[in-house]
Amino acid sequence: MAGFISRKQSFLLLLAGLCVAAGFVLVLNWFFAGPRLGGYYDFLNGRRSPPPVHQGILLVRTGEAVEAGDLFTVLLALSEFDASALVIEAPVLGSSLSEMRGDQEIRQILNDEYAVLGRNIRNLFEARLRNRVSM
Repeated sequence: MAGFISRKQSFLLLLAGLCVAAGFVLVLNWFFAGPRLGGYYDFLNGRRSPPPVHQGILLVRTGEAVEAGDLFTVLLALSEFDASALVIEAPVLGSSLSEMRGDQEIRQILNDEYAVLGRNIRNLFEARLRNRVSM
């Protein structure tokens, strides 16, 4: 026999479900928050002064690759702020994830590098045996 649910009961069930979901989210947030350092640490961290920033450094963070025109603008800003050093944090052009290499190609590159390394080590020991290199 099917039962009838009134609007009030439906609303209460919805509210109860939302409360359970919110509680579940709070418990997960508490669980994944990591270690707690304590109130004493929070108190001291709040009273700590920020570290001094050297006025001669200009830090530029970009989310995109930097082009030549953008670098010119940054160099103008460098001279405008009287900064003596410049740090640019930007992705490198030409290094994208779309250039994935196959397993065989990676193995070939590793083998080539190991061959060069082996030749260099062999040459070093041969030179050492012939007294051409002092250690």
